[in-house]
Amino acid sequence: MNIPIRSRLILRLTQVTAAALTVAAIACALTRPRPDLAQGVVLIQRGIGPPGIARALFPGSVKDRQMFKAYVRLTRASRRLKSGEYRLDRDSIRSIAEKMIAGDVIRYRVTIPEGEWADDIASSLESAGIGRRDRYLALIHDTAFVREIAGVDAPSLEGFLFPETYFFSKDCSEEDVLRAFVSRFRQSAEPVLNRASLPALETLTLASMVEREAAVDDERPVIAGVFRNRLNKRMPLESCVTVEYALGMKKKRLLDDDLEVESPYNTYRHMGLPPGPVANPGLASIRAAAGPAETEYLFFVARGDGRHEFSRTWVEHKKSKRRFAAARNGGG
Repeated sequence: MNIPIRSRLILRLTQVTAAALTVAAIACALTRPRPDLAQGVVLIQRGIGPPGIARALFPGSVKDRQMFKAYVRLTRASRRLKSGEYRLDRDSIRSIAEKMIAGDVIRYRVTIPEGEWADDIASSLESAGIGRRDRYLALIHDTAFVREIAGVDAPSLEGFLFPETYFFSKDCSEEDVLRAFVSRFRQSAEPVLNRASLPALETLTLASMVEREAAVDDERPVIAGVFRNRLNKRMPLESCVTVEYALGMKKKRLLDDDLEVESPYNTYRHMGLPPGPVANPGLASIRAAAGPAETEYLFFVARGDGRHEFSRTWVEHKKSKRRFAAARNGGG
């Protein structure tokens, strides 16, 4: 039976109107705030996929979970959703998806001070909720990983974790964090190291000692010059900071027994530089080690005010040590 033209037009108009209303309803549902959305900070773990993401976002609404999964599938966004912590506040399904595609995650400020040990950096990162300390330390001492990201044969990543302020999301892997540190090191420090007369790893090791010994910038090149002079004269470096590193603890004053600790890092017992850096130096110390001051000094002693007294001979040095020891003990 033929349907009159007028009836067919009315039927078609009804279908189009219904479709338009359906599209409008879906669009409204996608763009209005979802009352069942988790509020505040939500952590999206790596590798959980759209179903897991939907459960984290809408723990109490099956309908919203289905709508979210359908939306990211139809927009081909499933593989572009990034993990991390997101701050949610009256978001719509569309705005959530856009945030996750853009990777608009919460980032935390992490500052690495000059002269910090890798062990302390790993502890600070774990305390900030960014990775696990044991995993960091395993990677830091993995010589294959060191070679892969730093491009050198070194005993660890000590010295390559460049002191700077960084911003990380809490889903960053330990590998990603360490790569960020080393990448900044290679950008900032490598050009300076490449101009030094000593090999890069030796210069970096010297810089780490300068960093731990010096408290004021103008003394860094002088301290580096003292160490270079002692190396040239084949004198033991006798640096207290290398003994602290060998002991695995920082001490205000070393005892005679401490100086006897058996370790290749103990420069009281072993000639030359230690096998690798004893801290993570900043750029000022790296520059000082790459271009030490021309000086005749062979000794220095802490004055107690953040500065050092430098001497050319052992006799001068002994006098300085006695003088500042007496001052510290209240005798002058």
